[in-house]
Amino acid sequence: MSNILLATNPKPEKREPGNFDNYTKNEGRGWRCKDCKSMIFSGIVAHPIWLRGTEGGFGKCKYEEVPYCSNCEKEPNFSGEPVYVDFDINDFNLSARKSLPSSSNKD
Repeated sequence: MSNILLATNPKPEKREPGNFDNYTKNEGRGWRCKDCKSMIFSGIVAHPIWLRGTEGGFGKCKYEEVPYCSNCEKEPNFSGEPVYVDFDINDFNLSARKSLPSSSNKD
């Protein structure tokens, strides 16, 4: 029995998502891919909000919808790049803190 190797064409590399030059407005509503004519989907990307000069934040994210063709483009990665913000003390509600009880108790 002889070994036969079948040649297969590798799938072409998918392009990056989110470029509206690759889409056309659908007659009804929505968008279609210019190459394969399939409907355009939307993926959610979460960008963690970090304080400038640090590598962390408060666990909050900025969410972005990214359009993509499921046939021609990579699906957007949910874990997006961080968004950096400047620290502003006014962003915190310091008046909501409870005051500590007084150490002088009168009987």
